Amino acid sequence: MIRYITLSCPKISPMRFIFVLLLIPSSTLLQAQAPLFNKTYNFTNQWENLYGIYETSDAYLFVQHNVGFTLEDNTLHFVKINLHGDVIWNHSFCGDIAVCKSTRGGIIKTQNNTYLIHGNYSPHPDTLIDAMLFEFSSEGDSLQMRRYGGEGIQGFQGFQSIKKHPEGGYFLTGGNKAIDPSGDVYVVRLDDNLDIIWEETINMEYGQAGFSIDLTQDGGYFIVGKSVITFGAVQIFGMKIDSLGQLEWYQTLGGEGNNDGRHNGTVLSDGSFLVAANVRNASDTNFDAYMAKLTPEGDIIWERNYSENTRTMFNTNILELEDGSIVVGGGKTFGNTRYSRLVKVSPEGDQIWEQLYHGRLPIDCYFWGIERANDGGLIGYGTAFGDDPITQQDGW
Repeated sequence: MIRYITLSCPKISPMRFIFVLLLIPSSTLLQAQAPLFNKTYNFTNQWENLYGIYETSDAYLFVQHNVGFTLEDNTLHFVKINLHGDVIWNHSFCGDIAVCKSTRGGIIKTQNNTYLIHGNYSPHPDTLIDAMLFEFSSEGDSLQMRRYGGEGIQGFQGFQSIKKHPEGGYFLTGGNKAIDPSGDVYVVRLDDNLDIIWEETINMEYGQAGFSIDLTQDGGYFIVGKSVITFGAVQIFGMKIDSLGQLEWYQTLGGEGNNDGRHNGTVLSDGSFLVAANVRNASDTNFDAYMAKLTPEGDIIWERNYSENTRTMFNTNILELEDGSIVVGGGKTFGNTRYSRLVKVSPEGDQIWEQLYHGRLPIDCYFWGIERANDGGLIGYGTAFGDDPITQQDGW
């Protein structure tokens, strides 16, 4: 029988963790198990976010981005830890030569057993920035950095999501301000050598950026992101493009309001589309976690607000389980403290269970992503505030 479980912290919910590496055993993901470990990582004593993870047969690789107070402090860390969370090696990049920022969305392993990290790049904090891909060896050595999209101003300029294409190569989305300073959706199809097959900049009425991209059953792409109309007025959007990047339809979701946040989408096994996002109307000071299911033509099948008279958000990518249920991560606020959480819903959007987590301190923490583990469980990662919540934030 499925149980609805809400666990308060500091009782770590009974799942296995890795910074958080939340490994929920595949025995069904219907109820939680004892944690493996729950660790935070701080390499600079400043603001750090863990933005991607890849599990090998005997270790984990992750990328951590540090936002520091000087140029030298703005670094990327490519880190290897063992199955108990202990650091094996840590390589840092950029710092003294440029500002490199990874973005949420994970690490991609290439056909050559190297690893790709996406984000943006600027040779100096006062100059324009590019979308970028970093390639690393399995030992953490930097192999190359590729820049795309033309220089644009700060904001959501850069890649926000990358996936492998089943025919080889990769497809990515993000934002591009090189043409329109307010921002356009940027889509790129790359070959295995990271060379451009095609690229498209999709300009709508307002400033926009794509946050997630997935392959549709007809060979096109489904993109979810946000559109900034004016200050305090942000819309969620989903769009469908064909196999060459041409727009087929565009749909706004969640109603009017300040629907800001890291919105995500996926293509489900039945061919429909799912969106997980955040909504907030003009009279409400709290965000509500929001989900919508769409047909391949963009029509809404159902939409739900997961409001509990408190601030709730969905921040992570979406995972569909073997039984058709959905798991998504985010946050939930009680008073001045925000916990990370996982939520499981049925294919019809009904909530099945909720789990809450925090790091080593019972203060704010965030999930930025979740992945399936090699054993069929789940891996969660993000950030947690450190000893000084004003100046320190740890990868988690």
